[in-house]
This record gives sequence, C-alpha cells and structure tokens, in this order.
Amino acid sequence: MSIIPTPHNMNEFFNNNKRALLMGVLVVIAVISAIIYYRGPSNVKRAIFGGERVVDEVIKIPTGSLRTSTDGWFPSKEAYKVPLNPQNDGERVVVTGAVLTPYGVYTLALPVAQAWESDAKLILMKSLGTVMIDGKSLGWQVVFGSKTKKKGYELVVERDTLITQKEIPSSVFGADVPGNFIERDAVWAIQRLAENPQFSSATMTGLNFVYNVDAKAWDYVIAHSFGGSSVRVR
Repeated sequence: MSIIPTPHNMNEFFNNNKRALLMGVLVVIAVISAIIYYRGPSNVKRAIFGGERVVDEVIKIPTGSLRTSTDGWFPSKEAYKVPLNPQNDGERVVVTGAVLTPYGVYTLALPVAQAWESDAKLILMKSLGTVMIDGKSLGWQVVFGSKTKKKGYELVVERDTLITQKEIPSSVFGADVPGNFIERDAVWAIQRLAENPQFSSATMTGLNFVYNVDAKAWDYVIAHSFGGSSVRVR
C-alpha cells in the first residue's frame, strides 16, 4: 500500500527542513565567530561578529642618547588609534601584553634608578605603543635625572619587565612626582579629556607624563586625532 503525499504534508516537510537548515547555519556561524578573527590594518584583529579589537605589536626602543626637557611634549602618533569614547565592544581596544600604567611603571623603575643614584627623580615617561583607555601600554620609556651626577638615566619597560637601562646626558634632573599620583594615574587624565565634548569622537595614539619646568607641575600630554592636549595634575 503506497502513501501519496498531500500538499499539506509536503509543505510541512519542506518547512521542517528549512528550520533544520537554518539552525545548522546559525550554529556554524556561532562557532566560526568564536574561533576565526578578521585581521584588519596592520596588527589588529577582531572577531567577525563584533568583539573588542586586539592589537599585537612590537615596541620600538628609543635610539640615541640626548634627552631634553621638550622630549615629553611629543607623544607617539604612530600607534593604533584608540577611541576615547568607545560606543560599543567593537570599538574597544585591547593591547596584548599591556599590563602597566604610568604609576605602575614608576613604582617598577624607581628602585632601579635610585640604585643608580640615590637622588634620582623622574623627568618623563613616554608610551612606546598603543595606549588603552585604562592607561596601560605594552612599553614605556622612563627617564630619571640626578642633580648629583648631572646626568640622566633611561629605562625601557616592556609588559612588566625592565629590558634596557643606561646613563644618558640630560639638561634637566627631574622632580618629585605628585603626592596623589596613584589617584591621578593615566586613566584619570584620559577620562578628563574624553569628558570634554570637543573630543567626544577623538582617537588617542600616545600618552606622556612629563614635568613642566616652567609651571613646576606635572602634565599628561595626550596625542589624539585633533592634535594634542595636556592635562595638568592637580
């Protein structure tokens, strides 16, 4: 005895298969989005269906030895552009290996600089790569000065490790860091800038922490898509 399919049975059969096929496609897409990344410009990758942008980079160790008081006023403009006000997860930037903020770098480098000379004081810090909105970067250049030696001492930190250190000529010898440095770490300065409506759509490429000899005060100098801005630590 044979069964002849009715139009109703045929429609139900095709609808069930369509649903099964659609579910299969969705599962495959979910798996692919979890394990495959889109590589965009340079060294940036991002999950196909959203997710933060992950930056893999190699820091450039500064060359030469002469350091002046103006060095701190020129942050990097070559790093990946980080939105100051990310609107969604897709605009958030994570730098692989970036674990230290300026305050963290300072606490790591200070004992080494004081071992070089006990009166060593900070002159400046410069990011050597992309800076995230929490103030962390993969690498930092840190320069101390000593009035006793009339010289400077430069250290380069990558991740949370000191990778180079050397004595250098210097025309400035640093100053005591602010007493509220821990509360006025880089994330504070970045947030201050981001809160300014003028920079709501700006992207950041570099950040320095430098002693302003004329004002006798510490400034964060932030390079961004509209130029550069300084944020005074008070």
